[in-house]
Amino acid sequence: MRRSVSTNLLAIGTALLLLASRAAAEQNTTNAYLIVLGRFDDARASAREALHVTCELGNACETITAVQHLLAAAALGSTTQDRGQVRRITGLFGFVQGALLAHPPRDYTEQQEYDKVEASLRSIIDDDQFEKLTAEGRGWSVDQTVAEAVDI
Repeated sequence: MRRSVSTNLLAIGTALLLLASRAAAEQNTTNAYLIVLGRFDDARASAREALHVTCELGNACETITAVQHLLAAAALGSTTQDRGQVRRITGLFGFVQGALLAHPPRDYTEQQEYDKVEASLRSIIDDDQFEKLTAEGRGWSVDQTVAEAVDI
């Protein structure tokens, strides 16, 4: 039985979407390893790219992961403690914290990264401020989060 042109095009589109999603996941994995290696500038640039791709694909889980890698590269790789930047990073951390409640658990590497970022942020700001800023971030929309993330 011959398939119609529209059926073939649909199959090709589906395959391309799957391939792009897999590539975004692989890029997020690469970003985690760049952070482990201390290559924060490379991780930040790559995470921005991954964030753009995952948003275009509408892949919520990989978008959350890209946001986490981007904020981790900024938090762990920063030599300055600009208050505005710390507020933004802590809000992003709150978004990730809240978003992960609805998604599968993190891989070991992402959990280690998350724990290091939390410890770093808590060493910079007091507990009340940390709780306030993360609570604000948990209330952010994906669009607001992406806008904040690309500015770090």
